[in-house]
Amino acid sequence: SMPKAVTKIDIAAFYMAKVTKVNIEDIAAWCNIEFAYESDTEDGVTDYYCSSSPINSTTIIAINGVETTDIVIPEGVGEISNFAFYSANITSISLPKTLTKIGIGAFESTDIVELELPEGLQTIDDVAFLGCNTLNKVTIPTTLVRIGDYAFENCTKLNAVYISDLSSWCDIIFETDHDWDEGYWEICNANPLKYAHDLYLNGELIVDLVLPEDV
Repeated sequence: SMPKAVTKIDIAAFYMAKVTKVNIEDIAAWCNIEFAYESDTEDGVTDYYCSSSPINSTTIIAINGVETTDIVIPEGVGEISNFAFYSANITSISLPKTLTKIGIGAFESTDIVELELPEGLQTIDDVAFLGCNTLNKVTIPTTLVRIGDYAFENCTKLNAVYISDLSSWCDIIFETDHDWDEGYWEICNANPLKYAHDLYLNGELIVDLVLPEDV
């Protein structure tokens, strides 16, 4: 059981631990825990390693004793910490309107199917949803400013991105990285359209792109 008084878990605290169940007493407090991690940058590419979280893909998550794969982040939470739900056995998330930032690897390698990002969200950090290979739909808010490196990398089943304002979409900073692969530099885009291809504006598939005058 993880009490709400915990504020930091250090590197390798749960390394190689076979934790079968984690009971979270306070989901808001969990989102604020500092999960220590390591990173390594080579040829301009940053890899992240987190061994501080007790959660893995086979761990059962319980909220106050109730087992669930559906995570509801309560109103009042402004940031979800780095690796908060990394590799967690969850299939859906509900995010609050107070949320402004999703941290590094926060939902990496989870089994979420649809992602509705709330208005007010400004930043999706590096590898936040990397490897979410069941994700098929993402709704992007008008307030989003930045999407970090590899945020949606390997979301191979992603087929649709929904927006409500084309101007704000064009203003998003999609971070890029470079990967040395067999002698070629490749740009790895943070844009979820790398996999989705289909962009919907107010529910209508964009076929003929007309940019607004304010872009």
